[in-house]
Amino acid sequence: MSAAAACPTAMGFPETSACVGRLAFVYHYVIRAEDLILLNGLPFEEIRPIALEWINRGTDQKLNRMSITMLVRTLYQPTEFSQSVRRLHCAAGLRVSFRTAEERAQF
Repeated sequence: MSAAAACPTAMGFPETSACVGRLAFVYHYVIRAEDLILLNGLPFEEIRPIALEWINRGTDQKLNRMSITMLVRTLYQPTEFSQSVRRLHCAAGLRVSFRTAEERAQF
């Protein structure tokens, strides 16, 4: 049995959980790039994500380093940007990964 066949997401289970290895599951929460400022009010002492990664929310693929740099540089700037930068702002998201569904729900 391949690792993909053993993974519940490959078998049609909800995509909020993903298979890592054969027995461990990771629960994700994706935050739009525009909403990152809301994280300042959360009590991070209680909840610790195991991983953070920038993704394209439309394709669920990781952003490359150049796109991340452009996003971070331009995200909260008041000036007008090119159409490609505006598309990046709309499509980008931060995927936050947790060990349990309870941690994800508390987040």
